[in-house]
Amino acid sequence: MRLAANLYPRGWRERYGDEFDALLEDYEPSWREFRDVMGGALKMQIKMGTGYLRMVAALAVTGAIIAGAASFLAPRKYVSSAVVLVAPRYIEPSVQGLLSRTMLYTLVFDTTLNLYPEKVRLTADDTIAKMRRDLRVSRVEAPAPPDGRGPEPALSISFAYPDRVKARAVVDRLASEVVNRSISIDSDRAMMWQELWPHVPPPAPGHEAQILVPGGVPGKFSGPNRLAFVAVGLGAGLLLGVLVAFAVAQPKRMLWLAACAAGGAAVALVAAFQIPDRYTSTAVIRLLPPMFPERPSGAAFAASMGERFQRVQQAALSRANLAEIIQEPLLDLYKNDRARKPLEEVAEKMRTQDLAIRMLSPPAASPDSSFSLSISFSYPDQHKAQRVVQEIEVKLLDRWIQVQEAMLRDAKPGDEIAELSRRHLYDNLEILDPASYPSAPVAPNRSAFTTGGMGLGLLIGVLAPRLRRQKLQTA
Repeated sequence: MRLAANLYPRGWRERYGDEFDALLEDYEPSWREFRDVMGGALKMQIKMGTGYLRMVAALAVTGAIIAGAASFLAPRKYVSSAVVLVAPRYIEPSVQGLLSRTMLYTLVFDTTLNLYPEKVRLTADDTIAKMRRDLRVSRVEAPAPPDGRGPEPALSISFAYPDRVKARAVVDRLASEVVNRSISIDSDRAMMWQELWPHVPPPAPGHEAQILVPGGVPGKFSGPNRLAFVAVGLGAGLLLGVLVAFAVAQPKRMLWLAACAAGGAAVALVAAFQIPDRYTSTAVIRLLPPMFPERPSGAAFAASMGERFQRVQQAALSRANLAEIIQEPLLDLYKNDRARKPLEEVAEKMRTQDLAIRMLSPPAASPDSSFSLSISFSYPDQHKAQRVVQEIEVKLLDRWIQVQEAMLRDAKPGDEIAELSRRHLYDNLEILDPASYPSAPVAPNRSAFTTGGMGLGLLIGVLAPRLRRQKLQTA
């Protein structure tokens, strides 16, 4: 109790200190009295101004110290890196393949690696997203070879993980995947060359895939950004200090604002639960370039793959095709909307609001460019969301095959490349990620609803007393 009394300003202690000490000798205070004395000391220090500043500063420093200490408890991660030399045409497909959900799923659930033990309490997509944040795949320039040629393109692969041995194992696995895939494509290219020209040796690949820098066991760890931790703690402590000071100086007003904020948050949260959940399924497909730079003769082949696929996309996503999907018995989408609106409007809503197709790697203008795109669909039923993405995926690929077949039929008779392309028509299509099953809703964002309601409640709490005073003054 004497310690609490010493927290009062010096002027108060000099004037009332002796009387207070005498009172303590004749009275055994309880915890309730101790709380009251502490509260009175804090309120008086704040009202004196300098005490207010000292308290805010103390809380800010305390927050920085706590955050700095917490940064030492954050897990350390070791970063292993490798550099792989591959042909320029394989750079972008390799990046897309390594970061695909299919590849990461294979690594996450590989029992020999046993990555992310916390995956037992997370969804597969959450674990894959976590690994994607720890993985870096980018294009770099490899050192110039001794023959005088300029720098060659290469892939840099880095992975951060708390276990240094596993970090290296993942990088080695991915580097080997890039090399093996490049070798496999070159082998297929040579076999196709032999189909056309059996007596002519195939040309050597422009670049021999090889691991320039293997993934090593990292000796140093990559720790958390402690400066950022301290900065966040300092800001949080400063904000807390201001709020506490305001609460002590004006308790009634603070209580009113807290009630308004809580009421706004509660109303917003109730409103958010009235909105049905929405689930998003996503798939990724990729169209690889042809094996040879030579093209079948014919004007139709002058357009790049990207230009041709844009026309395919417009046809596959026409209102008629979407209306067919909407009315499929197993889906039976938008029942309420179809009861009130024409089917064409419902299909247009589906295409513009719930369906999204976007390029992940925009195609180049060259006819031999490759590209990939994602297909996403949002709907209140996760099973139907996944099924729609599968339907769209099939329609796009079927339409693409039809366009390619029509172009090959228009090629000149005896065109060897056209015949070869016809036999390998499906080889350049690849599903990087099949349609996902969304286990968690993506909307509504109830946290955002609650935060917005709290902010609106605070605004009302600030403005309401002022509006009331103005009304009384004008009355």
